[in-house]
Amino acid sequence: MFSTRKPKDIIAGTSSGLKSIGKGVIGGLSAAIGGPILGAKEGGIKGFGLGLIGGVIGGVGLIGTGLGVGVYQIGRGIFNTPEAVHESCEGKEWDTK
Repeated sequence: MFSTRKPKDIIAGTSSGLKSIGKGVIGGLSAAIGGPILGAKEGGIKGFGLGLIGGVIGGVGLIGTGLGVGVYQIGRGIFNTPEAVHESCEGKEWDTK
């Protein structure tokens, strides 16, 4: 769900990081909203309560993970930028592998 591929530079790192943050937020909100709905369908009021608890825990976890991976990828992009510029000046091209 979250990409941790080595980013070439700050642009690639920011792009990857923002995608991870977005996926975490969307997944987290889906869990927080969907958990209680599914719980209520299967278990009534008790199911709603359990779904709410599980949805909130899952939602917070997904949002936190997306944010963590996003910040990590942006940091890696910043760190890799000087090497990418140096290698580009020497005529080398980025190898995604």
